[in-house]
Amino acid sequence: MVYVSRFYILVFATFILTSCSNFHQYAGKNKVGSKDGYTQVSNKKAHFNSSTFGDFKFAKNNRQFKKLTNDTPLFRDIVVYAKTQNPDYDYYILLNPEEEIFMEKQYFKKDTIIQNNRLVLLISRKAPESDKDFIFNHLTELID
Repeated sequence: MVYVSRFYILVFATFILTSCSNFHQYAGKNKVGSKDGYTQVSNKKAHFNSSTFGDFKFAKNNRQFKKLTNDTPLFRDIVVYAKTQNPDYDYYILLNPEEEIFMEKQYFKKDTIIQNNRLVLLISRKAPESDKDFIFNHLTELID
């Protein structure tokens, strides 16, 4: 009887902890590597590939996010969060976001559809124009 109660408490606690995350469940499936001198983030579940510069650090969950920023995420449904410090800016990739608040005064926004998934790429307005253009142009469908 005690074991059954502990089991239900554990299941409930796991549900509460995972449902409170700002990160999409697919964020944990991201693979980070390098190609042609750039850092690549790919996710087979969400069918996308993104190339960026090598000085970014990435977060897959709220705990890693907090280590990078000492803050809380601004958005939900995050599949990629990346931050660099020279120059200091960040970007998010959201997967099928339910909320439509994207803080356009702070972030440039690009929407794309890849295999029926809506990806919203948000890049800090602090990013240099050339960086923004590069990151926007290198969010593509993952070809297996």
